[in-house]
Amino acid sequence: MLDSSAIDVTCERGQRRRKVTWREVQKALRETFKEWGLPERLQTDKELVFEGHPADLYPSRFQQWLAGLGIQFERTRPGRPQDQGRVERSHRTLSGFVCSVAERRDLSRFQAALTRNRHLYNHKFPSRARGCHRQPPLQAHPEALIPLRPYQPESEWHLFSLERVAQLLADKELIRKVNATGQISLGGRLYYVGRKYSGQQVRLRFDPGSYTWGVFTQEEQEIKRFQPANFSKSYFLNQYPLVRVNETTSSCTNQSEHVQTGQSFQLLWAFLSLYLQILETSEQEGNVALKELLAVEAPTLARLARLLASQVSCRRPASDMFCKSDFVKVPPP
Repeated sequence: MLDSSAIDVTCERGQRRRKVTWREVQKALRETFKEWGLPERLQTDKELVFEGHPADLYPSRFQQWLAGLGIQFERTRPGRPQDQGRVERSHRTLSGFVCSVAERRDLSRFQAALTRNRHLYNHKFPSRARGCHRQPPLQAHPEALIPLRPYQPESEWHLFSLERVAQLLADKELIRKVNATGQISLGGRLYYVGRKYSGQQVRLRFDPGSYTWGVFTQEEQEIKRFQPANFSKSYFLNQYPLVRVNETTSSCTNQSEHVQTGQSFQLLWAFLSLYLQILETSEQEGNVALKELLAVEAPTLARLARLLASQVSCRRPASDMFCKSDFVKVPPP
């Protein structure tokens, strides 16, 4: 049992329950990936938050996020809960552990109960699953504790690949009907095609080289090409690159011009963590990740290299502050 997250779905008014959002699912999965590493594939049921509209082949934002991390998305067959029988059975087991009325009244207590009983399930209780031989799961399979694809939220910006998302979209051919105002709907947005095509069906194909959608008539004539809105890492990750160290331009006599050691070493740690993950990937993926890293974060990496060089040359304690006069001139990576 990899994770169990409690999410408050009560509405402000009345007793109605809302749907879980994909951002909440993303947050829960990030904690799971942090503990267990990135999986090769992930299977869900056909809930809208995972799959989007069932009649539309356009991948949901959730599916595109998984693709960017190199995770293959799979869905269960309609009306076939046995496709994820182990998940359904674990729900029943977990429900018997923690679903008391008292614990469900308080979200923090309920989450603590989920975490506590997940530990018991994995480490203490014997399992009848095939291959466990009536041992607790992690006692029978201790290799599961070693992540094959380590993950840290701080390095997700560099692990995420827009090229993989583009390839996912390129594998789909979408059919859209032009409305009365000459627009088509895609990903929750409207794009103008032309009033003269109102009422006609058009085909959409994604070009992974230019990150653009091509709109074609039924006779294969291209009539429009546009870039999708918010096709960026910030759109999928809801975050931005690591905060860069503030540039200083004068001597370090001014206290406000010092660079805080904690921030500097946080960036250095993030860079070293990312570099280890690059080494552990395949050669092809490592080259792509390194190329993207140098293209996007070259200023940060150069400053980190100078900071590291100054630490070695000056032999200053880690508790000291650093300013521009401490940096030695070294070539950027």
